[in-house]
Amino acid sequence: MARPYWSGPGATGEPVGKFREDIVGEMIIWRPVLAKMVSLEAIKAGQVDLIDLMKINALMDAQDAALAAANNEAFEGIAGRMQAGADAVRAAGAGMTQGLRGAIQGAVGDQGALNAAQDASAQK
Repeated sequence: MARPYWSGPGATGEPVGKFREDIVGEMIIWRPVLAKMVSLEAIKAGQVDLIDLMKINALMDAQDAALAAANNEAFEGIAGRMQAGADAVRAAGAGMTQGLRGAIQGAVGDQGALNAAQDASAQK
């Protein structure tokens, strides 16, 4: 039985799969073709040579790096805003907790005074 050109992941959470070694060596050709930057026909006809393919791959690498940097910057900005929001919620919650404690203590104090007044009234 022939070896498959590509094999998928063995289990969920693993990498999406891998190519056979001989196919990996051809990715300098297939990557620009899959990105629709050149056609397989143009390569086979000799209209695109190895130097052209190397340049195209380098440009694609540069685009990927720029996109990754932009995504990281955006993610860091979002993460920072989320952290600031979480900090604000915690601070507001702490303030509300303090306010509730004060209200409860005030109510308990008022209830204590009311109970004392009722006790004094009952003893008369």
